[in-house]
Amino acid sequence: MALPVYISSTFLSTFTSESTVGLIYTLSSILTIIGFIYFSPILKKLGNYRTAIITIILQILALIGLTISNSLLLVAPIFIISIALGNIIGLTIDVFIEHDSTSKTVGSVRGLFLTIINIGWILSPMLAGVLLDGTNEYWKVYGGAILFLVPALFILESNFKQFKDPVYAEVPARATLHKIWVDPNLYRVFMANIILNLFYAWMVIYTPIYLHKYIGFDWEVIGFIFTIMLIPFVLLDMPLGRLADRKWGEKEMMSIGFVIMAISTAIMSLVDGGGAWIWALVLFTTRIGASIIEIMIETYFFKKVGERDANMLSMFRSTRQVAYIITPAVFSLTLWFVDYQYTFIVLGVICLYGLRYSLTIEDTL
Repeated sequence: MALPVYISSTFLSTFTSESTVGLIYTLSSILTIIGFIYFSPILKKLGNYRTAIITIILQILALIGLTISNSLLLVAPIFIISIALGNIIGLTIDVFIEHDSTSKTVGSVRGLFLTIINIGWILSPMLAGVLLDGTNEYWKVYGGAILFLVPALFILESNFKQFKDPVYAEVPARATLHKIWVDPNLYRVFMANIILNLFYAWMVIYTPIYLHKYIGFDWEVIGFIFTIMLIPFVLLDMPLGRLADRKWGEKEMMSIGFVIMAISTAIMSLVDGGGAWIWALVLFTTRIGASIIEIMIETYFFKKVGERDANMLSMFRSTRQVAYIITPAVFSLTLWFVDYQYTFIVLGVICLYGLRYSLTIEDTL
């Protein structure tokens, strides 16, 4: 799933303008949110195992579509569907993981889980750069993603056929939102997660375009930069997850993460040109902050919510889609006032605002 992520915005920009690229991501987020709203009823009807298998098969078909399509009229709807399917696959895996987690081991389990995920994220930019090899043949990257999804399908089919679904709580979306609104800690962790995912959305959509089109790096160099950038997720998630379980609360570490992420993101606007190693170092620092925030949010949320709460889980994952809806609008508005280079200062200020929520969360320890 990670393989095409950082090349997708540049791939789309070969068909249309950057503002339309943002609109395509917005539409994909809206479709994902609709899918998340119906996630619990789907689980009740099909079960988590069947839902996972069906969505992976559909995702393979969508990726095949992206490898052979050559017009915006085909690429845009297939891309929107593919993004939605990818997020639903992630939700089904969350249900599998939550099924075997206890409140005392959530930090360790989520830390291990995120570390495994982030190994894929680290390898993907470099592999995408190798597949592109200085060209713009983006179909190779989507083809590579298909090759990884096929064994994932067989692993699920071989190991999860006997998965026993819990009795999923059927709570309407409005009631779920009310529950979040009236619980101060749930509300704060949701808002912190929206800001974190706004950071991710901004980075995923606009940083590759900036590095490729404005700074002039080719994809092999960008792949190297992004690989270095993502290393903190593998190094920090497991030990910080254990610390959140046994020693420290989530509040302080989450706040430190927001400060690191905000300052290092703003510094991106001050790197006028610069070599690959400078960009790798700055982006590496942004992900130190992001990785701290991510594992603290994951640990905190999954200590509060159980596997039966499929609606709450889908609402939590919807924060990423909300961020992808907000981000293009905020970015486009920002461009009215500053050049592309200085938009990262604005993003840094938004990240710093996360302290309002992290500092007021009640620790679980």
